[in-house]
Amino acid sequence: MVASYLNMDLAEGGAGTGTLRFTLGVGERGVPLSPDTLVLPTAVDRLPTGVVEAAMRVLGQAWSLASAPSSTLPRGVLRTDRSAVTQKALALAETGLRTELGEPQADAIRDLVFDFYGSEPLDPGFDQLLRETEAGEELARAIGHALGGASDAVGGPLAFEALTAASGSPSHDFISFGMTGKVRASITDGSGRRTASGEMGGTIPGAVFLPLGTGPAGWIGLVTDPVSSSYVLELTANDATAAGLSATFPRGDGTYARVEVALPSLAAGGKARLTVDRAEPTSVVVDVDPEGDGTFSSEIHGTVSIALPGPQVISANVIGPETLDSASPFGLQAASPRTAWPRPGRSFRDASSSSRSYVRKARTSRRRSPSPR
Repeated sequence: MVASYLNMDLAEGGAGTGTLRFTLGVGERGVPLSPDTLVLPTAVDRLPTGVVEAAMRVLGQAWSLASAPSSTLPRGVLRTDRSAVTQKALALAETGLRTELGEPQADAIRDLVFDFYGSEPLDPGFDQLLRETEAGEELARAIGHALGGASDAVGGPLAFEALTAASGSPSHDFISFGMTGKVRASITDGSGRRTASGEMGGTIPGAVFLPLGTGPAGWIGLVTDPVSSSYVLELTANDATAAGLSATFPRGDGTYARVEVALPSLAAGGKARLTVDRAEPTSVVVDVDPEGDGTFSSEIHGTVSIALPGPQVISANVIGPETLDSASPFGLQAASPRTAWPRPGRSFRDASSSSRSYVRKARTSRRRSPSPR
C-alpha cells in the first residue's frame, strides 16, 4: 500500500489518535492468498457458473501457492509451478472458447477434467491441491453435476464412462471407472494408496471421483496418471440396491480394454471389488459379497478391446475481430476438432495450440476474482 497522507478526524481540542490495520487473506490450508486478479475471456460465460466459480477458486489457491514466499508454506503443502497454473487457466478459457465455436458444452467440460486433473508431467502441488482441499472437492462436485444431464442422455454412468473413455479426451494413458446404484466407492492402487468418492484427502495422484448429477445417480472415477501395475475398485452399498460397474484401462499396445459387470442385488453393506491388473488386460477379477457378511465369491470377466478414434471435425468457424484482435473484418478460418490419442506421448491435438493462441489474444470485458478462500 502507498499513501501520500493520512486523514483523521480529530476530537474537540485538537487531540486525536489513529491506527492503520492491514488484513492478509489466508486460504484453507494456511497459505497467504495472492492479491492478483485472474483475467479470462468472456467465452467462459458459456460454461456453467458453478464450474467456473469452483475452477477459479482452485486457480486462485494454486496461484497463491506458486507466489507465496517459501517460509510461509505450511509443512507438507507442496508449491505449485506458475507455468502449470497458467496452463490450467488457459485450459479453462479454452473450454469456454471451444463451446463458443460449436463444441457441445458437456464434451468441453469432460475435456476440462483431463486438463485439470491430468498432465504430462503431473504437477505435484496442483494435484495435491485438488485431492486435499475443499476447493478441489467443490470442483469435482461442480463438474460432476454439470455432466449429469449428458450421462442421463446416453443411458447412465456406465454408458457415459464408455463414451468418455472412447472420446479421445485424455492426452496419455488413463483408467476410468463407472458405477451405478446407491453405492459409495473407492480406488486402491498396488502401493496401498486410496481415493474414495465424496471424501477429501485421497492419496492416488491424478485420481478423482465425479458424482454424475445432483442425486444418487452414480459416479465416474478417473486415474489420469496410472503408474501402478494394479488398481482395485470397491463398491459398498449404502442401501439395498441393484448396481453396476465398468472399467477401461490401457492394454499397452495403444488400445484399451473395457469390461462392464451387472450386480443385480446388493444388500445394505454388500460389497463388490473389481481388480484391474495391467499385466493381464484380457480379463479382470470381480469379487462379490452381496450380503456384506464377509463371504466373497470370485469371477473372471473377459474384456473387450477398444481403439480410440482419430480426429473428428465438429465445427468450422470464421473468427472476426470481435474475438481475435489480429483478425481482419473478413475474419479468420478455424476448425474445431475433436481429437484422439493413438498412443501414449503422441497426439493429433496440433490444432488445439491454435485455440490456445486465440485464448491468449481474445478480448476480455470482464475481470473475475480468483476468490480462492
